Amino acid sequence: MTRNQRITLIIATGVVGVGLLSISVYLGLDRADKIASILSAIFGLSSLLISAQQAAHHRNSNTAESSPKQSQRGGDNSTNIQGGGSITIGDNNRIGRDR
Repeated sequence: MTRNQRITLIIATGVVGVGLLSISVYLGLDRADKIASILSAIFGLSSLLISAQQAAHHRNSNTAESSPKQSQRGGDNSTNIQGGGSITIGDNNRIGRDR
């Protein structure tokens, strides 16, 4: 997060907070509490439904359950593969299997 984004986030949070306090005072604390309870229930249930949908989507996806593979090359005959079975580092130095 850049410095400008952080400042914008802090200012926006402050403005929203002051706005909510103003609305609470205007409506009265009892009525504002009832409205907040209803909104909290709505947002909580919608969050639960979204997380259940994401879990079902992840379970039904046809992606292989293998570890991610990353490779990096630097120099002559130098390959570093992370997350795979064997690793070759430098000049054909192997780690993870019989040499």
